[in-house]
Amino acid sequence: MRPSFLPFTPWTTQQQLVDLVDFVYEHDLVGSVDPVQYSIRLLLPEGSLLLGHPDLAPHLGAWDAARMTYDWRSPDPALDELQRELAAYVEAHADDDVLTTYARVRELVGAAPVDLSRCTTGRPRLTESWFCCAEPTDVQLRAVELVSRPAAR
Repeated sequence: MRPSFLPFTPWTTQQQLVDLVDFVYEHDLVGSVDPVQYSIRLLLPEGSLLLGHPDLAPHLGAWDAARMTYDWRSPDPALDELQRELAAYVEAHADDDVLTTYARVRELVGAAPVDLSRCTTGRPRLTESWFCCAEPTDVQLRAVELVSRPAAR
């Protein structure tokens, strides 16, 4: 089992992020969760039913054609910054030991340290952990830009 989460929405709180990493630890899922799952941000493509929901209106921004999503902001700017920091960290450390990455994720979200020696690791995984419908990261966008640029003459 490879759990998939959507931790960053306009309604996410800091405590919910702590609760998420605690849940993963308490249910021995640390070795089953791809670290990218701690940084996924809600994607709002054209036609999303959420676009017309009144609870989203105060958070909704303009259409971002490069990312193919409507921009949105958390009421707590620190959470938007935390999401960017988590995304950059897990992307840069995608091949690192999952326990080390998880410990750093816990630290970044403000969760108390835990004893990771009891966590089960070595579970089967996919070769690609970026399989979800989430906003593309800056690194992914740069890769697409490089591929789509015409060759210099």
